[in-house]
Amino acid sequence: MSEPQRLWQFMLQQSDKLLDQTIAHIGLTCISLVIAVAIGLPLGIWIAERKKAAWVVLGIAGVLQTIPSIALLGFMIPLLGIG
Repeated sequence: MSEPQRLWQFMLQQSDKLLDQTIAHIGLTCISLVIAVAIGLPLGIWIAERKKAAWVVLGIAGVLQTIPSIALLGFMIPLLGIG
């Protein structure tokens, strides 16, 4: 049996679980997007008027963006726990 056929067979066998996990993933993504917008939009408006604060906020954001996701996960486990 070829790889694509095995993949489709697996997807058909696990379709209920895949659907549940996909919905859960979309929910988590939407929650994180709402949190990011709730923090980023007011912060962006605030730093648009304050140039010194803009340097600090953009500097912190730049440093945080350079941290790989897997390393950030390691830093967050003590703060947020696993799960």
